[in-house]
Amino acid sequence: MVTFLLSKNDKEAHTHAKVSEEQAITSALNQRLKTRNGYKINNPAFSANFSIDSWNFNPVSGAPHWQWKLTSINTSKISDFDVSPSALNQVDISYQRGLIVEQYITQPDAVEQQFLIKSPLTLTSDDLVIEGEIQSDGEFVKTAQGWLWQNSQGVVSLGKVTVIDAEGKLLPAYMKVSAQRSSIIVDGKALASAAYPVLIDPVVGTNDFRISTMGPDGNVGYLAADPAIAYNSTNNEYLVVWEGDDNTAPLVDQEIEIFGQRINASTGALLGSRIRISDLGTDGDTAISAESPSVAYSSVEDEYLVCWSGDDDTAPAVDNEFEIYCNYVKAADGSTPFVIIKYSDMGNDGSTSHAAFNPDITYNTTENEYLLVWEGTDNSGSLVPSEFEIFGQRIDSVTGNELGTNDFRISDMNIDGDADFDACRYSQYN
Repeated sequence: MVTFLLSKNDKEAHTHAKVSEEQAITSALNQRLKTRNGYKINNPAFSANFSIDSWNFNPVSGAPHWQWKLTSINTSKISDFDVSPSALNQVDISYQRGLIVEQYITQPDAVEQQFLIKSPLTLTSDDLVIEGEIQSDGEFVKTAQGWLWQNSQGVVSLGKVTVIDAEGKLLPAYMKVSAQRSSIIVDGKALASAAYPVLIDPVVGTNDFRISTMGPDGNVGYLAADPAIAYNSTNNEYLVVWEGDDNTAPLVDQEIEIFGQRINASTGALLGSRIRISDLGTDGDTAISAESPSVAYSSVEDEYLVCWSGDDDTAPAVDNEFEIYCNYVKAADGSTPFVIIKYSDMGNDGSTSHAAFNPDITYNTTENEYLLVWEGTDNSGSLVPSEFEIFGQRIDSVTGNELGTNDFRISDMNIDGDADFDACRYSQYN
Protein backbone atom coordinates (compact mmCIF):
# COMPACT_ATOMS: atom_id res chain seq x y z
CA MET A 1 0.00 0.00 0.00
CA VAL A 2 1.43 3.40 -0.98
CA THR A 3 0.78 6.49 1.12
CA PHE A 4 1.58 9.68 -0.77
CA LEU A 5 3.20 12.40 1.30
CA LEU A 6 1.52 15.78 0.89
CA SER A 7 3.60 18.86 0.20
CA LYS A 8 3.20 21.93 2.44
CA ASN A 9 0.74 23.66 0.08
CA ASP A 10 -1.21 20.44 -0.38
CA LYS A 11 -1.44 20.03 3.39
CA GLU A 12 -2.79 23.54 3.84
CA ALA A 13 -5.46 22.93 1.20
CA HIS A 14 -6.20 19.51 2.64
CA THR A 15 -6.87 21.01 6.08
CA HIS A 16 -10.10 22.50 4.79
CA ALA A 17 -11.13 19.47 2.72
CA LYS A 18 -14.04 17.26 3.65
CA VAL A 19 -13.36 13.95 5.34
CA SER A 20 -13.08 11.24 2.69
CA GLU A 21 -15.24 8.12 2.70
CA GLU A 22 -12.18 5.99 3.53
CA GLN A 23 -11.28 8.26 6.47
CA ALA A 24 -14.83 8.09 7.78
CA ILE A 25 -14.85 4.28 7.55
CA THR A 26 -11.45 4.07 9.26
CA SER A 27 -12.58 6.31 12.12
CA ALA A 28 -15.79 4.34 12.55
CA LEU A 29 -14.06 0.95 12.61
CA ASN A 30 -11.07 1.80 14.82
CA GLN A 31 -11.32 2.80 18.47
CA ARG A 32 -8.16 3.98 20.25
CA LEU A 33 -7.93 3.47 24.01
CA LYS A 34 -5.30 4.73 26.46
CA THR A 35 -3.80 1.90 28.50
CA ARG A 36 -1.39 1.76 31.42
CA ASN A 37 1.49 0.85 29.07
CA GLY A 38 0.53 2.90 26.00
CA TYR A 39 -2.39 2.58 23.60
CA LYS A 40 -4.73 -0.04 22.20
CA ILE A 41 -6.61 -0.01 18.87
CA ASN A 42 -9.85 -2.02 18.73
CA ASN A 43 -11.14 -3.01 15.30
CA PRO A 44 -13.87 -5.56 14.41
CA ALA A 45 -11.19 -7.65 12.67
CA PHE A 46 -8.21 -7.12 15.03
CA SER A 47 -6.74 -5.40 18.06
CA ALA A 48 -3.31 -3.74 18.21
CA ASN A 49 -1.38 -2.85 21.37
CA PHE A 50 1.44 -0.28 21.53
CA SER A 51 3.85 -0.09 24.46
CA ILE A 52 7.27 1.39 25.18
CA ASP A 53 9.18 -1.61 23.83
CA SER A 54 7.01 -3.17 21.09
CA TRP A 55 3.63 -3.39 19.35
CA ASN A 56 1.48 -6.40 18.57
CA PHE A 57 -1.30 -7.31 16.13
CA ASN A 58 -4.03 -9.76 17.18
CA PRO A 59 -6.68 -10.89 14.63
CA VAL A 60 -10.14 -11.60 16.06
CA SER A 61 -10.42 -14.64 13.76
CA GLY A 62 -7.88 -16.62 15.77
CA ALA A 63 -5.16 -16.10 13.17
CA PRO A 64 -1.64 -15.88 14.62
CA HIS A 65 -0.58 -13.33 17.20
CA TRP A 66 2.16 -11.09 15.71
CA GLN A 67 4.57 -8.79 17.58
CA TRP A 68 7.29 -6.43 16.33
CA LYS A 69 10.04 -4.64 18.28
CA LEU A 70 12.49 -2.11 16.86
CA THR A 71 16.04 -3.29 17.54
CA SER A 72 18.33 -1.01 15.50
CA ILE A 73 18.59 1.87 13.02
CA ASN A 74 22.07 2.55 11.64
CA THR A 75 22.14 6.28 12.24
CA SER A 76 23.32 8.33 15.19
CA LYS A 77 20.57 10.94 14.94
CA ILE A 78 17.76 9.17 16.73
CA SER A 79 16.71 9.29 20.36
CA ASP A 80 16.81 6.41 22.82
CA PHE A 81 14.88 3.30 21.80
CA ASP A 82 12.80 3.35 24.99
CA VAL A 83 10.25 5.85 23.73
CA SER A 84 6.65 5.82 24.89
CA PRO A 85 3.98 5.81 22.18
CA SER A 86 1.99 9.00 21.67
CA ALA A 87 -1.25 9.93 19.91
CA LEU A 88 -0.61 11.07 16.35
CA ASN A 89 -4.24 12.03 15.67
CA GLN A 90 -7.65 10.55 16.50
CA VAL A 91 -6.79 6.92 15.73
CA ASP A 92 -3.06 6.69 14.88
CA ILE A 93 0.04 6.12 17.03
CA SER A 94 3.61 7.46 16.82
CA TYR A 95 7.01 7.01 18.46
CA GLN A 96 9.04 10.21 18.25
CA ARG A 97 12.65 9.13 17.69
CA GLY A 98 14.41 12.37 16.85
CA LEU A 99 14.85 12.72 13.08
CA ILE A 100 12.81 9.54 12.54
CA VAL A 101 9.17 9.16 13.54
CA GLU A 102 7.95 5.57 13.80
CA GLN A 103 4.20 5.76 13.23
CA TYR A 104 1.26 3.40 12.84
CA ILE A 105 -1.66 4.37 10.58
CA THR A 106 -4.82 2.34 11.12
CA GLN A 107 -6.85 1.17 8.14
CA PRO A 108 -10.23 -0.62 7.94
CA ASP A 109 -8.49 -4.02 7.96
CA ALA A 110 -4.78 -3.37 8.52
CA VAL A 111 -2.11 -1.23 10.14
CA GLU A 112 0.46 0.68 8.11
CA GLN A 113 3.83 0.69 9.83
CA GLN A 114 5.57 3.86 8.66
CA PHE A 115 8.88 5.57 9.28
CA LEU A 116 8.91 9.30 8.53
CA ILE A 117 12.41 10.70 8.04
CA LYS A 118 12.28 14.44 8.72
CA SER A 119 15.69 15.43 7.27
CA PRO A 120 18.91 13.80 5.93
CA LEU A 121 20.55 11.26 8.22
CA THR A 122 24.15 10.44 9.00
CA LEU A 123 24.38 6.72 8.29
CA THR A 124 26.94 4.33 9.71
CA SER A 125 26.87 2.27 6.47
CA ASP A 126 26.06 2.84 2.80
CA ASP A 127 22.31 2.22 3.14
CA LEU A 128 19.70 2.94 5.77
CA VAL A 129 18.82 -0.27 7.63
CA ILE A 130 15.89 -0.48 10.03
CA GLU A 131 15.76 -3.79 11.87
CA GLY A 132 13.13 -5.35 14.10
CA GLU A 133 12.47 -8.52 16.03
CA ILE A 134 9.30 -10.54 15.29
CA GLN A 135 7.45 -12.94 17.56
CA SER A 136 4.52 -14.97 16.23
CA ASP A 137 2.91 -18.32 16.91
CA GLY A 138 2.07 -18.77 13.22
CA GLU A 139 3.84 -20.74 10.50
CA PHE A 140 6.08 -18.48 8.41
CA VAL A 141 5.50 -18.46 4.64
CA LYS A 142 7.13 -16.32 1.94
CA THR A 143 4.91 -15.31 -1.00
CA ALA A 144 5.26 -13.18 -4.13
CA GLN A 145 3.26 -10.39 -2.42
CA GLY A 146 5.06 -10.44 0.94
CA TRP A 147 5.30 -12.64 4.02
CA LEU A 148 2.69 -14.55 6.02
CA TRP A 149 2.39 -16.02 9.49
CA GLN A 150 -0.48 -18.50 9.26
CA ASN A 151 -2.47 -21.11 11.12
CA SER A 152 -5.73 -22.94 10.41
CA GLN A 153 -7.75 -19.84 11.37
CA GLY A 154 -6.09 -17.34 9.03
CA VAL A 155 -2.99 -15.27 8.41
CA VAL A 156 -1.17 -12.12 9.41
CA SER A 157 0.68 -10.55 6.50
CA LEU A 158 3.61 -8.18 6.15
CA GLY A 159 3.56 -6.39 2.80
CA LYS A 160 6.49 -5.18 0.76
CA VAL A 161 7.93 -1.75 1.42
CA THR A 162 7.42 1.48 -0.52
CA VAL A 163 9.61 4.55 0.03
CA ILE A 164 8.59 7.95 -1.34
CA ASP A 165 10.02 11.45 -0.89
CA ALA A 166 8.26 14.83 -0.57
CA GLU A 167 8.17 15.27 -4.36
CA GLY A 168 6.50 11.91 -4.94
CA LYS A 169 9.67 10.16 -6.11
CA LEU A 170 9.96 6.44 -5.35
CA LEU A 171 13.29 5.51 -3.75
CA PRO A 172 14.95 2.10 -4.18
CA ALA A 173 14.25 -0.12 -1.16
CA TYR A 174 13.64 -3.74 -0.25
CA MET A 175 12.98 -5.95 2.76
CA LYS A 176 14.60 -9.02 4.25
CA VAL A 177 12.18 -11.03 6.35
CA SER A 178 12.45 -14.26 8.33
CA ALA A 179 10.16 -15.83 10.89
CA GLN A 180 11.86 -13.87 13.70
CA ARG A 181 13.31 -10.73 12.08
CA SER A 182 12.62 -8.04 9.49
CA SER A 183 14.96 -5.53 7.89
CA ILE A 184 14.08 -2.54 5.71
CA ILE A 185 16.96 -1.45 3.48
CA VAL A 186 16.74 1.92 1.72
CA ASP A 187 19.34 3.00 -0.87
CA GLY A 188 21.70 5.49 0.81
CA LYS A 189 22.56 7.42 -2.37
CA ALA A 190 18.88 7.90 -3.16
CA LEU A 191 18.29 9.16 0.38
CA ALA A 192 21.14 11.66 0.04
CA SER A 193 19.50 13.31 -2.99
CA ALA A 194 15.87 12.95 -1.85
CA ALA A 195 13.46 15.75 -1.02
CA TYR A 196 12.54 15.59 2.66
CA PRO A 197 10.56 14.42 4.50
CA VAL A 198 10.77 10.80 3.24
CA LEU A 199 8.16 8.15 4.06
CA ILE A 200 8.90 4.42 4.45
CA ASP A 201 5.70 2.38 4.28
CA PRO A 202 5.16 -1.39 4.76
CA VAL A 203 1.74 -2.77 5.78
CA VAL A 204 0.73 -5.29 8.45
CA GLY A 205 -2.74 -6.83 8.23
CA THR A 206 -4.98 -9.86 8.18
CA ASN A 207 -4.82 -9.77 4.37
CA ASP A 208 -6.61 -12.38 2.23
CA PHE A 209 -7.11 -15.41 4.41
CA ARG A 210 -6.55 -18.80 2.88
CA ILE A 211 -9.55 -21.10 2.47
CA SER A 212 -8.44 -24.06 0.35
CA THR A 213 -5.64 -26.57 0.96
CA MET A 214 -5.19 -28.60 -2.21
CA GLY A 215 -2.23 -30.96 -2.12
CA PRO A 216 1.05 -30.20 -0.34
CA ASP A 217 2.14 -26.57 -0.05
CA GLY A 218 4.86 -25.68 -2.56
CA ASN A 219 3.62 -28.12 -5.21
CA VAL A 220 2.13 -26.27 -8.20
CA GLY A 221 0.60 -29.51 -9.50
CA TYR A 222 -2.40 -29.11 -7.19
CA LEU A 223 -4.90 -26.29 -7.43
CA ALA A 224 -8.25 -24.80 -6.47
CA ALA A 225 -10.28 -22.95 -9.13
CA ASP A 226 -13.71 -21.52 -10.02
CA PRO A 227 -14.95 -20.66 -6.51
CA ALA A 228 -18.58 -19.84 -5.70
CA ILE A 229 -20.11 -18.64 -2.45
CA ALA A 230 -23.46 -18.56 -0.61
CA TYR A 231 -24.45 -16.72 2.57
CA ASN A 232 -26.23 -18.50 5.43
CA SER A 233 -28.53 -15.91 7.02
CA THR A 234 -29.51 -18.26 9.85
CA ASN A 235 -26.02 -18.95 11.20
CA ASN A 236 -24.29 -15.84 9.78
CA GLU A 237 -21.76 -17.88 7.83
CA TYR A 238 -20.67 -18.59 4.28
CA LEU A 239 -20.10 -21.74 2.31
CA VAL A 240 -17.33 -21.39 -0.28
CA VAL A 241 -17.12 -24.15 -2.91
CA TRP A 242 -14.53 -24.79 -5.62
CA GLU A 243 -13.20 -27.38 -8.03
CA GLY A 244 -9.98 -28.83 -6.74
CA ASP A 245 -7.16 -31.24 -7.47
CA ASP A 246 -6.04 -32.93 -4.26
CA ASN A 247 -3.98 -35.99 -3.36
CA THR A 248 -5.62 -36.87 -0.03
CA ALA A 249 -6.27 -40.62 -0.20
CA PRO A 250 -8.19 -42.12 -1.89
CA LEU A 251 -7.92 -39.18 -4.35
CA VAL A 252 -4.99 -38.89 -6.73
CA ASP A 253 -3.37 -36.05 -8.67
CA GLN A 254 -5.43 -34.75 -11.63
CA GLU A 255 -8.66 -36.14 -10.18
CA ILE A 256 -10.89 -33.02 -10.05
CA GLU A 257 -13.69 -32.97 -7.47
CA ILE A 258 -15.82 -30.29 -5.76
CA PHE A 259 -14.85 -29.18 -2.24
CA GLY A 260 -16.28 -26.70 0.24
CA GLN A 261 -15.44 -24.79 3.42
CA ARG A 262 -17.73 -23.05 5.89
CA ILE A 263 -16.60 -19.60 7.10
CA ASN A 264 -17.73 -17.44 10.01
CA ALA A 265 -19.18 -14.28 8.41
CA SER A 266 -18.16 -12.02 11.32
CA THR A 267 -14.58 -13.12 11.92
CA GLY A 268 -13.50 -14.99 8.78
CA ALA A 269 -12.62 -18.05 10.87
CA LEU A 270 -12.85 -21.40 9.09
CA LEU A 271 -15.65 -23.54 10.54
CA GLY A 272 -15.19 -27.27 10.73
CA SER A 273 -13.01 -29.16 8.28
CA ARG A 274 -12.90 -29.07 4.50
CA ILE A 275 -15.90 -30.78 2.88
CA ARG A 276 -15.71 -33.04 -0.14
CA ILE A 277 -18.99 -32.53 -2.00
CA SER A 278 -18.77 -34.43 -5.31
CA ASP A 279 -18.16 -38.13 -5.75
CA LEU A 280 -18.35 -39.07 -9.42
CA GLY A 281 -16.96 -42.27 -10.83
CA THR A 282 -14.41 -44.31 -8.91
CA ASP A 283 -11.86 -42.69 -6.58
CA GLY A 284 -8.46 -42.65 -8.25
CA ASP A 285 -9.88 -42.34 -11.78
CA THR A 286 -8.54 -39.14 -13.37
CA ALA A 287 -10.74 -39.54 -16.46
CA ILE A 288 -13.82 -38.50 -14.45
CA SER A 289 -14.12 -34.90 -13.24
CA ALA A 290 -16.41 -32.35 -11.55
CA GLU A 291 -16.09 -28.66 -12.38
CA SER A 292 -17.64 -25.15 -12.32
CA PRO A 293 -19.58 -25.35 -9.04
CA SER A 294 -22.43 -23.08 -7.93
CA VAL A 295 -24.13 -22.94 -4.52
CA ALA A 296 -27.33 -21.56 -2.94
CA TYR A 297 -28.63 -21.55 0.64
CA SER A 298 -32.17 -22.48 1.73
CA SER A 299 -33.14 -20.57 4.87
CA VAL A 300 -36.23 -22.75 5.38
CA GLU A 301 -34.40 -26.08 5.20
CA ASP A 302 -31.13 -24.64 6.61
CA GLU A 303 -29.09 -26.35 3.91
CA TYR A 304 -26.94 -25.59 0.90
CA LEU A 305 -27.46 -27.04 -2.55
CA VAL A 306 -24.19 -27.34 -4.49
CA CYS A 307 -24.35 -28.03 -8.24
CA TRP A 308 -21.64 -28.65 -10.82
CA SER A 309 -20.96 -29.92 -14.29
CA GLY A 310 -19.83 -33.51 -14.03
CA ASP A 311 -18.40 -36.26 -16.19
CA ASP A 312 -19.57 -39.59 -14.82
CA ASP A 313 -19.26 -43.12 -16.21
CA THR A 314 -21.82 -44.81 -13.99
CA ALA A 315 -24.24 -46.64 -16.31
CA PRO A 316 -26.17 -45.58 -18.27
CA ALA A 317 -23.78 -42.55 -18.41
CA VAL A 318 -20.42 -42.87 -20.18
CA ASP A 319 -17.09 -41.09 -19.97
CA ASN A 320 -17.15 -37.53 -21.39
CA GLU A 321 -20.93 -37.27 -21.03
CA PHE A 322 -21.26 -34.03 -19.03
CA GLU A 323 -24.45 -33.33 -17.09
CA ILE A 324 -25.40 -31.17 -14.08
CA TYR A 325 -25.19 -32.92 -10.71
CA CYS A 326 -26.03 -31.60 -7.23
CA ASN A 327 -25.44 -32.56 -3.61
CA TYR A 328 -26.83 -31.15 -0.37
CA VAL A 329 -24.71 -29.81 2.51
CA LYS A 330 -26.31 -29.48 5.93
CA ALA A 331 -25.66 -26.00 7.30
CA ALA A 332 -25.66 -27.12 10.93
CA ASP A 333 -22.49 -29.19 10.69
CA GLY A 334 -21.32 -29.16 7.07
CA SER A 335 -22.16 -32.83 6.56
CA THR A 336 -23.23 -34.12 3.17
CA PRO A 337 -25.24 -37.28 2.46
CA PHE A 338 -23.42 -38.02 -0.81
CA VAL A 339 -26.82 -38.69 -2.41
CA ILE A 340 -25.81 -37.03 -5.67
CA ILE A 341 -28.67 -36.15 -8.00
CA LYS A 342 -28.45 -35.58 -11.75
CA TYR A 343 -30.79 -32.73 -12.72
CA SER A 344 -29.99 -32.20 -16.40
CA ASP A 345 -30.90 -34.54 -19.25
CA MET A 346 -29.11 -33.27 -22.33
CA GLY A 347 -29.57 -35.70 -25.21
CA ASN A 348 -29.79 -39.44 -24.74
CA ASP A 349 -28.06 -41.38 -21.98
CA GLY A 350 -24.75 -42.71 -23.23
CA SER A 351 -24.32 -39.98 -25.84
CA THR A 352 -21.32 -37.61 -25.66
CA SER A 353 -22.71 -35.39 -28.44
CA HIS A 354 -24.80 -33.39 -25.95
CA ALA A 355 -23.64 -31.84 -22.69
CA ALA A 356 -24.45 -29.43 -19.83
CA PHE A 357 -21.89 -26.93 -18.48
CA ASN A 358 -21.49 -23.95 -16.11
CA PRO A 359 -24.49 -24.27 -13.78
CA ASP A 360 -25.82 -21.45 -11.62
CA ILE A 361 -28.39 -21.78 -8.86
CA THR A 362 -30.51 -19.51 -6.68
CA TYR A 363 -33.05 -20.01 -3.91
CA ASN A 364 -36.66 -18.73 -3.88
CA THR A 365 -37.67 -17.98 -0.27
CA THR A 366 -41.34 -17.42 -1.20
CA GLU A 367 -41.90 -20.82 -2.83
CA ASN A 368 -39.13 -22.65 -0.93
CA GLU A 369 -37.58 -23.91 -4.14
CA TYR A 370 -34.39 -23.59 -6.16
CA LEU A 371 -33.91 -22.53 -9.74
CA LEU A 372 -31.00 -24.26 -11.45
CA VAL A 373 -29.81 -23.04 -14.87
CA TRP A 374 -27.01 -24.12 -17.20
CA GLU A 375 -25.73 -23.88 -20.75
CA GLY A 376 -26.26 -27.03 -22.75
CA THR A 377 -26.61 -28.77 -26.05
CA ASP A 378 -29.71 -30.91 -26.42
CA ASN A 379 -31.47 -32.97 -29.11
CA SER A 380 -34.97 -31.76 -28.29
CA GLY A 381 -37.01 -30.28 -31.15
CA SER A 382 -34.77 -29.28 -34.05
CA LEU A 383 -31.67 -28.49 -31.95
CA VAL A 384 -28.39 -29.99 -33.15
CA PRO A 385 -25.10 -30.91 -31.42
CA SER A 386 -22.86 -27.89 -30.58
CA GLU A 387 -25.89 -25.56 -30.57
CA PHE A 388 -25.75 -24.11 -27.05
CA GLU A 389 -28.84 -22.73 -25.34
CA ILE A 390 -29.71 -21.94 -21.71
CA PHE A 391 -31.86 -24.48 -19.87
CA GLY A 392 -33.34 -24.54 -16.38
CA GLN A 393 -34.92 -26.76 -13.75
CA ARG A 394 -37.01 -25.88 -10.70
CA ILE A 395 -36.21 -28.02 -7.63
CA ASP A 396 -38.29 -28.58 -4.49
CA SER A 397 -36.18 -27.55 -1.48
CA VAL A 398 -37.91 -30.07 0.83
CA THR A 399 -37.76 -33.23 -1.27
CA GLY A 400 -35.13 -32.43 -3.89
CA ASN A 401 -37.60 -33.47 -6.59
CA GLU A 402 -37.81 -31.67 -9.91
CA LEU A 403 -40.72 -29.25 -10.30
CA GLY A 404 -42.54 -28.29 -13.49
CA THR A 405 -41.19 -28.90 -16.97
CA ASN A 406 -38.06 -31.02 -17.21
CA ASP A 407 -35.04 -29.09 -18.55
CA PHE A 408 -37.15 -26.15 -19.74
CA ARG A 409 -35.48 -24.06 -22.39
CA ILE A 410 -34.86 -20.38 -21.54
CA SER A 411 -32.87 -18.91 -24.45
CA ASP A 412 -33.69 -18.87 -28.16
CA MET A 413 -30.66 -17.80 -30.19
CA ASN A 414 -31.56 -17.27 -33.84
CA ILE A 415 -32.82 -20.25 -35.84
CA ASP A 416 -32.99 -23.73 -34.28
CA GLY A 417 -30.61 -26.12 -36.00
CA ASP A 418 -27.91 -23.49 -36.64
CA ALA A 419 -24.87 -24.19 -34.43
CA ASP A 420 -23.29 -20.81 -35.33
CA PHE A 421 -25.54 -19.09 -32.79
CA ASP A 422 -25.22 -19.90 -29.09
CA ALA A 423 -26.17 -18.82 -25.58
CA CYS A 424 -23.23 -19.56 -23.31
CA ARG A 425 -20.67 -18.11 -20.94
CA TYR A 426 -17.52 -18.69 -22.99
CA SER A 427 -16.80 -17.49 -26.50
CA GLN A 428 -14.90 -20.64 -27.45
CA TYR A 429 -18.23 -22.37 -28.00
CA ASN A 430 -19.05 -19.94 -30.83
